[in-house]
Amino acid sequence: MSTKTINAPQTNVNDENVILTEWNVKDEDFVEKGDTIAVVESSKAAIDIEAEFSGYIRIGIKAGEETPVGSVLGFISMHIESVS
Repeated sequence: MSTKTINAPQTNVNDENVILTEWNVKDEDFVEKGDTIAVVESSKAAIDIEAEFSGYIRIGIKAGEETPVGSVLGFISMHIESVS
């Protein structure tokens, strides 16, 4: 598996941006597919982001930052060297 991106989800059709409210993991943590790794907030709700793959995390943006829907929040890779 190559490195995969973690993208900001579309939480509401009217929202162009979301706020990454928290990371539930740290850089280089290993996560399993389905683990809740972060929470984003839109104008209407807070949404859990689950890992779509198992692997090591590389955080791309800090908690509290606003970011466009679809933008890269971080990465997951099977090899820790890929995220270092």
